[in-house]
Amino acid sequence: MSIIKEAHMSINVKDNDIASLSSKCKQLQSIRGDIDELEAKLKQMKNDEERISTEEIPALLTSLGMRDFTLEDGSYVGLKTNYFARISKANEDAAYGWLRANGHGDLIRNEIAVPFTKGQDEKAKLLEEMIKSKPQLQDIVINKKQSVNAMQLKAFVKEQVQKGVDIPDHLLGAYVQTQTVIKEEK
Repeated sequence: MSIIKEAHMSINVKDNDIASLSSKCKQLQSIRGDIDELEAKLKQMKNDEERISTEEIPALLTSLGMRDFTLEDGSYVGLKTNYFARISKANEDAAYGWLRANGHGDLIRNEIAVPFTKGQDEKAKLLEEMIKSKPQLQDIVINKKQSVNAMQLKAFVKEQVQKGVDIPDHLLGAYVQTQTVIKEEK
């Protein structure tokens, strides 16, 4: 007889143990279903909150010629302008080109990483002293990375929009959003 068959034969399972296990499995399935439903409801509620906060209330306030007001309970209701920007991988070259051409190249960070393999300590020392100026270093692969800090880009977009400067929002992934702010009375 194999070990597996012997193990199965030596287990003495009672019907009430199986019923208890089955009940717990059904309870787990029910809880997971409830979680899925609540997560779906939460997602819908967040979408509703976003729509009401960024579209409906700002539109109503604008149509009434108001920027803010106070509710009966003393809560302040106003509008806040948010600025967003993120350069996509597909737009990096064009966006960096635009930033440089328009005098904003200082937003771009450059990083050069040079991987050295085992036994290239001397080459690493040479590179440290004289970056890429020696013929002995021509076989070293240089990986160049450029990036724009997200917070600096956001601040730049805000500044330019507030000055009325036309920027390529499609390249910079930039957009402006008005959001409702409600501050309850303390």
